[in-house]
Amino acid sequence: MEKILNTPFIKDIYDPLTGSHDGTITPSAPIVVTGENLRLSALEETVLGLAPLDNSGCPIQISHVCKYTDTQLLVVLPNLDPGTYSPVLQVYEAGKLVLVYVFPVVWRVCREGDVDYSIRYYRNKII
Repeated sequence: MEKILNTPFIKDIYDPLTGSHDGTITPSAPIVVTGENLRLSALEETVLGLAPLDNSGCPIQISHVCKYTDTQLLVVLPNLDPGTYSPVLQVYEAGKLVLVYVFPVVWRVCREGDVDYSIRYYRNKII
């Protein structure tokens, strides 16, 4: 791999279901990720995923990407077990895995009942 990449960086994560910006994520729901160099468009294929921090298995692929730009991702998370995860970029060239980048952040999935899913308002709009 001879391409020079700018290191991707996550600045913030927003979970619209809970209204949180603290790294708490809701399984099977959308999240908005903001940062820099998030889109590695020069590469053949980039796969987004979540790596369980308890080493319980391979990264879990995020297959529903609604928006993918250099500064923002809008994705729908897969069904996840409670625990802690780090976002991962897996880069493939010619069908072979050539790079795995684990972001130095931790996202948390709470047990059911540990998160308030009440209706949130932002500028008089239900979100």
